[in-house]
Amino acid sequence: MSLLPQNCLTCLVLGLLLLSSRGLLAGGAQGARVQDTAQESFEPAIDFSCVGYREGLQPPLVEGVLRVEAVKGDATALLQAALDAVGSREPGRDGFRGALVLGEGRFEVAGQLRVKASGVVLRGSGSGAGGTEVVATGLSRRSLLEVRGSVPEEGPGQAIVGEVEAGAVDFVVAELGGLAVGDRVRVRRPCTQAWIDALGMNTHPGSFANLRVIWQPGSRELAWDRRVVALDPVSRRVTLDAPSPVP
Repeated sequence: MSLLPQNCLTCLVLGLLLLSSRGLLAGGAQGARVQDTAQESFEPAIDFSCVGYREGLQPPLVEGVLRVEAVKGDATALLQAALDAVGSREPGRDGFRGALVLGEGRFEVAGQLRVKASGVVLRGSGSGAGGTEVVATGLSRRSLLEVRGSVPEEGPGQAIVGEVEAGAVDFVVAELGGLAVGDRVRVRRPCTQAWIDALGMNTHPGSFANLRVIWQPGSRELAWDRRVVALDPVSRRVTLDAPSPVP
């Protein structure tokens, strides 16, 4: 693993380990754990306390820099142009470009809205009667709002050594290379045939085609973006800022 440019991600690949999360939740000095009532064993419960804006902080009220009022008919082009206009602004010292504020009323979207730059906030003028309503019209199935910037280039992949429990925040890698505290990494859970077999996701033929649950290798690849918070060069143990929920 080499030292990565700022816009790169190291790819860490999880090995296969299937742990159940059944039974009773028990607390103690070691934190929350799941008790298997059948075998009287304990497994770690996944810690979700880090979810939310910057690990649970109150989101700031970003200044509105553009306001759009409701119009009759399809507002897709109007809203997209407004989002692009806010996205073209230079970020402030806090990283925000500003907020696009939608006025009261109903905004119909026949297409899809895309936020293409970081630091853009889309905010309405309240909920309920007298508030802002954004409605996806038409019959097509799609995401009404897609938030996606440029995808960072991935650095060299590195396999994780040994077993990794669901919810773990640390693991051992074969080589640290140039990995450093503060680096962004992407943890991948490859969808292999062994993983599918272990989950039993190839044993549900269903009565009809649309009820079948037969996963194919590569069809359920999972990935989590994380940041390195600690490294042990002796054991090659990497500690991340948040857990990976699936083994």
